[in-house]
Amino acid sequence: MAAPTVSPVRIVFSSSRTQTPAIMKLSGELDLSGERIVENAISAVWWLAGDLILDLSGLEFCSCGGLTVFLRVARRYRNNGGQLSLAAPRGIVRRLIEVAGIDELMPVYATVAGAITHDRGDRIG
Repeated sequence: MAAPTVSPVRIVFSSSRTQTPAIMKLSGELDLSGERIVENAISAVWWLAGDLILDLSGLEFCSCGGLTVFLRVARRYRNNGGQLSLAAPRGIVRRLIEVAGIDELMPVYATVAGAITHDRGDRIG
């Protein structure tokens, strides 16, 4: 029997001086092997726009440790006058966010567009 294939987490960052907030797209699987990479990437860009949206639409899996990374970095953003928002979680990732109560601790939006405009009607939770 062949071992299951694992799709490591991939990060795509987009920003410009006119684009606020910045957007970082995560895809693949965020597990123990990618947690530090993601935390470092998110932490490294807080100074660009002050606010960052994590587009989770391509994230197929997120460990509990990955959720902890989101919360830890969100606290750093708040302490520095910025905001970290999660957007477009799908399937099991969305379910994990809801069950863990992450949507009560930080902004989580159904779409990236809703996160950009801070549309309360688009909030999850």
